[in-house]
Amino acid sequence: MPLEEELKRRVTRLELDLQQAQRKLVVREAELSAKKETLARQTDQIHRLDALNRDLKADVEVLHKEIASLTSDKEQLAQKVKEFEATRVKPTPTKLIQSFRLAMDDLQDSLKPKIGEQVGYTVSQFDIDLKTAVIIDQKDKKVRLLLPEVGDQIPAENLSTVKFVFQTVPKVEPPDNSLVEVPALLGLSKATALEELAQRGLKTGKILRQASDYPPGTIIGQNPDGGDLVPEDSVIDFVVAKSPYVVVPLLVGKLQADALQFLKELGLSFGKVELQENPAPEGTILAQDPEAETRLPEGGVIDIVVAESKKVSVPNLRGMLLKDAKKILRDKGLRSGSVKKVESSEDQHGRILEQDPDAGSLVHPQTEVSMVIGRRTGIKVPSVVRRSLDQAKEIIAASGLTTGSVTVQLHPQLEGIVLQQKPHAGAQAARGSKVDLVVAKRRRIREILRLMKKHPDIRKTGFTYKTLAGRLERAGIDSVEKFQHLAELSDPEVAGVLKLRNQADAPSFVKKILKEILESKP
Repeated sequence: MPLEEELKRRVTRLELDLQQAQRKLVVREAELSAKKETLARQTDQIHRLDALNRDLKADVEVLHKEIASLTSDKEQLAQKVKEFEATRVKPTPTKLIQSFRLAMDDLQDSLKPKIGEQVGYTVSQFDIDLKTAVIIDQKDKKVRLLLPEVGDQIPAENLSTVKFVFQTVPKVEPPDNSLVEVPALLGLSKATALEELAQRGLKTGKILRQASDYPPGTIIGQNPDGGDLVPEDSVIDFVVAKSPYVVVPLLVGKLQADALQFLKELGLSFGKVELQENPAPEGTILAQDPEAETRLPEGGVIDIVVAESKKVSVPNLRGMLLKDAKKILRDKGLRSGSVKKVESSEDQHGRILEQDPDAGSLVHPQTEVSMVIGRRTGIKVPSVVRRSLDQAKEIIAASGLTTGSVTVQLHPQLEGIVLQQKPHAGAQAARGSKVDLVVAKRRRIREILRLMKKHPDIRKTGFTYKTLAGRLERAGIDSVEKFQHLAELSDPEVAGVLKLRNQADAPSFVKKILKEILESKP
């Protein structure tokens, strides 16, 4: 008993140790899972930082190129300045006064009233102080201005200040009651701006959208400006604010093609597209990164995981008959594609020699599998019609074929000439195939009667040869064609023609004798 109790205590202690070890294992597994998640997040951050680093490097390269371009432009401008200084016209008093006059004219033109403005302006006062040397020409008693050139050193006491003062008066244009004042649209919503234009008889022109920190839909620019006077039905262009960021939509569950069109409208696009086998309809988006409701700058990309149907392993069809291969493809959920025939040995006839895709390839269901099957080497049947029987046999043998049955057909002129052949000339036949022939046979009445006289069954007719020949003569059977026709008649008809009513078996034996004679080989 003490031993049993000791064993029980040991078992209990072991069970407690095991439970404690299991609890530690659970804790360790939880810690390991948390570390894996942390590692995954850090790995994702590293990938993002790598992508950001690549973008920054690309920006730096672009800036280097721009700096090089600006440096080149600066050097070109410096060279042009040098050329200009070398070639510029030296100032003279006359040219100086002309320049003042032209400057006044240009300024005056720029201040003329625009279309729709009621008030025009002129230069009220234009002051110019000019340092120059003043001399009096003793010849014509005129005052002249001596302008210094670049590099000249003139003492300050030798220079005088000449002041030019120009004054004008404002000019008021008569009002034009047909003009409309353009409303100030800045800060209004697009809908309100359209109402304002419609109330004043103005039309909406180009509407541009520009990223801005102002609320989306707010008018942030217009042309003409608010307060300008313009004719009725004038077109007013304005700029509408839009958010510089795009909210990522929920793409999971949508088809890739539909989601792509939706993203284009938002100014986004797909980034990396990963395919994953899934029972969902093919092309369905299973996951996206970044997730929905994330804000991205316009032109941002979204990585997606797209479902594709489970692929099928292509079976090995080589050596099979075509009908068996088609059944196997149907059972596998595949389709039979094009079938091409090529010449092959006899044992490969009708069997599959090649297939595409190859056996073992993973393809989508309903993929077509094209096949190449063997076809025995064919021989073109030669033409032996109108050849003698011996010539026909030689030609057939030389072509790798054999002579089959030879049937005789009566002909009024030809003797021993092939009239028909089967297969016909030009057909394809397997090596060693038979060619059946129909040969012409010419028989004279004298020869037919001679063979009839010697025929062993003549007495079975119940008549002697002499009696039977007399009946044939009296019936008018005097040609090969008539003998042939007689052999094709029924027994009662033969009995009627030859008047063989007293002998029941006579007509059938007469027909038998005539057919054997007419169909005998030449």
